[in-house]
Amino acid sequence: MGSSIIVRSKIKELVKEFAKASKELAKNNSQPLDISEDFSVRLCAKAEEMIKDACRRAKANGRNTVMAKDL
Repeated sequence: MGSSIIVRSKIKELVKEFAKASKELAKNNSQPLDISEDFSVRLCAKAEEMIKDACRRAKANGRNTVMAKDL
């Protein structure tokens, strides 16, 4: 696909929030978590794969609307 559907800055925000909320991460790691470039690329590929599969499922069920249940 041409452009990424995943926003890297939003991933970083979520990782930071999760690390703060996770007592296990907080006690075991004083360094903040970061994400690698290949993480966001792979996450984008996974998301695209899930969307394609959901579209196929919606069509197979005779619908023109992709729904949460298609995931």
